[in-house]
Amino acid sequence: MLIREAGWLILYVALIVAPLLGGVWWPGAAGGRSWGLQFGVACGFVGLTMMALEFVLISRIGFVARVFGMDGLMEFHKQMGIVASVFVWVHEGMLLWEWMTLEWIVPWGEDTSAGIRAGVG
Repeated sequence: MLIREAGWLILYVALIVAPLLGGVWWPGAAGGRSWGLQFGVACGFVGLTMMALEFVLISRIGFVARVFGMDGLMEFHKQMGIVASVFVWVHEGMLLWEWMTLEWIVPWGEDTSAGIRAGVG
């Protein structure tokens, strides 16, 4: 039973890390960004993936519920929801710290383009 549970945990972690591996394989324009900005983006990907997997955890899939039981899934769901929220808050904090200027938060500044003011750019 412990081997099956460990297999599910490894699958869960692999699904969470998968978007990060995509970013490593296809970096695009990310090469010139600072470490803090890259870390903030990575935290956003991990948080988003964890939140998507929260729906799977709580959807009462029979073969998953048989392994862990619904009480175990509910507890894991609660704990991973807290961890996912921390990743999202770190994502927001790092982006505000490293990249976004006040014009992104307050779009009526002098240097803000008309597209940003209209919400399209």
